[in-house]
Amino acid sequence: MNATVGNADKAREYTVFVSHASADRDIAAEFVDAIESKGLTAWIAPRDISPGREYAEEIIKGIDQSKCFVLLVSGASNLSAHVRREVERAASKSKPIYPVRIEDVPPSPKLEYFISMHQSLDALDGVLATHAERIAAAIASDEEWVDNRVLTRRRRWRIGAGLSSILLAAVVFISVVFAPDMRTFFMNHQDRAVNELAKRGSALGSADVARAMGSANVAELDLFLEAGIGSGALTDGFVQAGRTFFERSQGNPEAVRWLKDAIAAGVDPNLTVESEHYVREGLISSAFGSGNVAAILALLESGASPHPYQDLHLSPYAVPRILFPYTYAFRQDQWTDAQQAKVARGLAAAGAALVSPEEDAFSFQHHHIDQYKQLVEASERLDLASAVRPSGCAARLSEPICERATAEAGKDWCAVAKSMPEHIVAGNSYDHRMVGFTIHHLLTVVQGRGYFLATTPKGWHGGYALLEVAANERDWSLYQFMSPGAGLGHCKPYIDQPDYRPDNCWRRFSMRWEPDRSVVRLSDYYDYTARECSTASTSDR
Repeated sequence: MNATVGNADKAREYTVFVSHASADRDIAAEFVDAIESKGLTAWIAPRDISPGREYAEEIIKGIDQSKCFVLLVSGASNLSAHVRREVERAASKSKPIYPVRIEDVPPSPKLEYFISMHQSLDALDGVLATHAERIAAAIASDEEWVDNRVLTRRRRWRIGAGLSSILLAAVVFISVVFAPDMRTFFMNHQDRAVNELAKRGSALGSADVARAMGSANVAELDLFLEAGIGSGALTDGFVQAGRTFFERSQGNPEAVRWLKDAIAAGVDPNLTVESEHYVREGLISSAFGSGNVAAILALLESGASPHPYQDLHLSPYAVPRILFPYTYAFRQDQWTDAQQAKVARGLAAAGAALVSPEEDAFSFQHHHIDQYKQLVEASERLDLASAVRPSGCAARLSEPICERATAEAGKDWCAVAKSMPEHIVAGNSYDHRMVGFTIHHLLTVVQGRGYFLATTPKGWHGGYALLEVAANERDWSLYQFMSPGAGLGHCKPYIDQPDYRPDNCWRRFSMRWEPDRSVVRLSDYYDYTARECSTASTSDR
């Protein structure tokens, strides 16, 4: 059966669920073909996703209906939160897990926790058919790899039964004679951590995590990880006390180490939290707000976008971090020049970039011009060659952000970026508030939505803008900093001036891209021409 072709007659049960990163889809398809040629049934996404059903729901159903679980281990799967959630689900359902290395990389800590008891099989030579035959034979006979040998579960039980009886008798004797002092001796590492937390009056809940984070109590925070606390409780802890943790952990390398461990345990480095100035914004903004250089760099190294999400709708702040992250590296007065340079280089390594303003923007926002000029000067001084990119489609040629987003989200955002048009141009009839815009590179992906840098090329509201692209890739929203416009809403007040609502703020235009017609339709009425990427498009605006 060809793994790339839809399976019209899906079985209710499968032999094996194949987990893979989207970047490895061709190898995964080849592996499934080989497995199914041996008479086994395989479940793989997106082939076996039922039309019109929720992706996550179908994944869970596929794991539940499969006898065992094969994980294709690679650099991409190590980075994929999508893969990690699948492995967690399989482990929670006690599914036999068969790790198959298709690249010469060890499993990430996020995956190793769940597969450390399973011997991996190397398939680095690319001859998957040979390895699939061995896997098929092992699965068919209910076997697993242990210590480089194939040992059936039935045989392991017979060998272990006698030893278990002897050990049980010894445990009973010792617990009676030495109880209660010796009871903790026989606890495993996880149970001891739970026991120690109980002594401190802590349970495995988000409120307890938040309390420990609020005091930057690393010893107790380590116990939560050792006790196997879920990623949900850890995430809630960051939502409740992330900013306080960053403030209290200044200059504490152990706290930064714990932050990395928490991300490895499942906390999303692009998590959004409430803030003073925005309804929601990225976690790294809290680290910037506290001035914690080490935490900022740790988040960037762990996959946080250097362009953190911010809810711009009707916000009065003209220079948001999602568009201008470098500004907030150079604006920190409490940092030394060396610290500013260190953060700026960290941003550049993570893919932060700005493009030059449009040449015909005769009224480009002066706030935005200032940020661009500052970045050009800093890029020359600090040798940040990647910080200023060419505009339009050329800005999408090198995209570390889209590569990380693809690995995390299970959706090929690099392909989405390449498919996007370059220029959106007004026709003879258009909304006077929107004269068109240019689409540049991807900034971040949050909750299935992609956010792209855009520029409005001319008119009284020329400047940098933010384009939000829905998961269906067709529904768009453009956020533009502009003066009042009929039907576009009233600006929110400044945080320190709650009784004053300014005239200018980030206003939103909703539109729909219709690629078959090469148009973007605004307000269900105006058609704007969508010009694809081409060498001629930059001079034919």
